[in-house]
Amino acid sequence: MGYTYDYDALLDADKDAASNFKDMSVLKDSAGFDNVLTGLVENLGITDANDQTALINAAKTANTGIGAMQNIANLTGEETAEMRNDVFGGSDATQGKSWLDSIAAGGDATGVTIEDLYRGMGRTDAEIAEDTAGLGYWKSSDLSIQDIAKSFQASEEYGLKELYSDHFNRDASMDELKYWMEHTGPDTGYDHETHQSVATGTSADTHKAYDATELLKSSLAEQQETDIRSKLSAELGIHSTDTQRTEAGARAFTDAAESEVNMLIDKWNNEGKAAVETYINNKKAMQTAAQAQGDYGQGTANEGQGATGIHRILRQSEMFGENDAGKTLANDARLALTADDYKPQQTIGSEQLISTTTGADTDTHYGDTTKTYGTTTSWDNVWELLNKLPDTTTTRTETIPGAKKIIIDDDDGGTDGGGGDNTTDDGTTITANTTDVDYDPALSSDVQDQSDYGKAKDKFDDTAEGIDTTARADQLLSADYSKAGRSAKGVRLKRSKKFKSGESALGTKQLSRQLQIKSLNI
Repeated sequence: MGYTYDYDALLDADKDAASNFKDMSVLKDSAGFDNVLTGLVENLGITDANDQTALINAAKTANTGIGAMQNIANLTGEETAEMRNDVFGGSDATQGKSWLDSIAAGGDATGVTIEDLYRGMGRTDAEIAEDTAGLGYWKSSDLSIQDIAKSFQASEEYGLKELYSDHFNRDASMDELKYWMEHTGPDTGYDHETHQSVATGTSADTHKAYDATELLKSSLAEQQETDIRSKLSAELGIHSTDTQRTEAGARAFTDAAESEVNMLIDKWNNEGKAAVETYINNKKAMQTAAQAQGDYGQGTANEGQGATGIHRILRQSEMFGENDAGKTLANDARLALTADDYKPQQTIGSEQLISTTTGADTDTHYGDTTKTYGTTTSWDNVWELLNKLPDTTTTRTETIPGAKKIIIDDDDGGTDGGGGDNTTDDGTTITANTTDVDYDPALSSDVQDQSDYGKAKDKFDDTAEGIDTTARADQLLSADYSKAGRSAKGVRLKRSKKFKSGESALGTKQLSRQLQIKSLNI
């Protein structure tokens, strides 16, 4: 399955609503944001540094980061035709094929000259000046500008240019035009090894006798450039024809850069077709991994419209470079990064509990609220994570970009660092200190009762130790109950006995005394 930048997410986002993107005042000077904008410009097939700068500066006039990205994504093939070297077929009605067709159809030809018609065919002023015979012929004729435009439409040069634009999204070079226009007939062969047509009897004087347009059309399917552009469309979502764009349901215009296609043709010729496939597969892998860095709403918060789904795109210079031999090679460090490497990481630092980094690229266009985290480590769950380590596991490593790796060993006494000899990846020894703690000690009050009551109680208790309570009880039980009779005195006697023995109902004084005693016997 190929990679495709998610233009739907970008174009559907509300550029004016609050979002998780940094403020434009920050983004306009952000190197990371420039990389993203450059990647989008390169998807248009534009590689000239001056053209890129002009488009990026124009995009940054937007009020928001989303608006700046949309300014580039909304550019059309007509608006970028000249920058992409597709003037003849890709331009709007002011130049190229569209303009020439409008004149031939009876459009306003006021002030239009024969030189203008040549320019409409894609000729430069220098090329027009060289064609003195042709220019002289048309100027000496009595044909109107409209009729001359119709003659240009019916020419072999027009047909060849139209094919190159429709099939390759670029202008045919003068060398390519000359090559095809010098063919003399359909007996021209095609070399399947060199992927080049073979003319068998070319003659500049006789080329008008045969129109090579149909020959070019039949050979396009077997050309290297066709194969390469088809692979870029299928694997990277970079389309070179309207048919490819329609089949892919593309909402944004894209085009394979002519300079990249030419480089891949050279690579094919010098290193073989497999080298081209490796290049495209490497580019797909790097863009796919970078796609993980995006506004997916898995951070600490989502503002305004919430997660937009807009994601990272890499520019060409981030992915490839040239060696001393001039070969275009993938950046090994970039190629080694996985999707997890692009996700912002939370790591435990030495000076602060949690420090946040942004994965593979520290300067991105996303605000702190939109970070997409993998496994997040914090002091709240670090012990839970450690407790999940199985007893049979001797080593656990956690690789976090920019953080010091800690190796945690079990106490197996082995040579793998067990027995408490834990180390970091830089060799620093981590020593575990343990201390036995008694969590259930015997407790006693350190507050002594110094009140008068306390002293009186102590004296009472000391005196009570010498009293024979058993004998006293016997004496009370042997008292002559009948002597009291049923008089009030007898009742009082009975009550007083109960009172003295503590059997009477509790009065407030007795209750107070018991509560005081209980309060001391905690």
